[in-house]
Amino acid sequence: MWDRERVHMGLARRLARSMPGVSSRWLKNPCFAVGFNNSGKSTLMSIARRDLGARLYPDEGNGELWFPGLFPWLTVAEGVPPIWHGPETFIEKALEKRNDQDFSQARAQLGAYQVLCRAPSLINDSGMLAALLPRIHAHFPEARYLYMERNGLVSAYIAARMNWMTLLRSPKKYRQYQCSLEFEDVLQRTARYWAWTRLQVETVHRQAPQLMLCLQYEKAFQNLEDTLASLCQFLDLEPRRPLAQIAAEYDYLDMNAVVLTDLSAPHRALIEAAMAEVRAEAKTEVL
Repeated sequence: MWDRERVHMGLARRLARSMPGVSSRWLKNPCFAVGFNNSGKSTLMSIARRDLGARLYPDEGNGELWFPGLFPWLTVAEGVPPIWHGPETFIEKALEKRNDQDFSQARAQLGAYQVLCRAPSLINDSGMLAALLPRIHAHFPEARYLYMERNGLVSAYIAARMNWMTLLRSPKKYRQYQCSLEFEDVLQRTARYWAWTRLQVETVHRQAPQLMLCLQYEKAFQNLEDTLASLCQFLDLEPRRPLAQIAAEYDYLDMNAVVLTDLSAPHRALIEAAMAEVRAEAKTEVL
């Protein structure tokens, strides 16, 4: 993080605490960039920041703005399993821990940071925010959303492998919450989390499709110049260099085939069944 960004973040915290009402009104044209693990979202946001003139909040804000006391889960959270183990329980606990149910503190701090940076708009890049998206949309009705999605089988499998390795390195805390140490259980729960997260995004997209730019990882990076053009139009960005030149500098390598080759038939079936269960449960709740 740049020194100037650190200074701005420190000042934004003070302004948000001392003048929350004023700071909240400073937030203009916010955008929330969301997507599951390894979706390519952060890579795209890095390009947007470096070459398209986008202004990003320098931190995801998960621990400070959105999930206070629960992030990072392994070192600070108490009383709830990790979000991938049961996202609805995790979100319920996160809301209980908040002093503000309307996210006014987050709005004030983002607004203060934006005015300090003299930016016409501000992007908060955090994959975990997808889990809060319907609630964020209710309290940030003017916000725009960038959603990046990768092949669900690939995303769930990669995320599950990462979750499992973390679990194996620190099993004691996970066992406190009856988390199984078996990879198949981690994979099943991670796949359910992927599907549940996608439902949250779909809820907001149905309510305000004009406020959301949905990108598919595979297509977005295969046609990066077109993707950057869409991003510039959606977020009113002015590229600093020709888009074709920017796109030519990115060496895209689609690793999906490698991951899918590593994915066994039983694990594929487990992921697909878990995702289908979440869809079926959601339809039952609607009925």
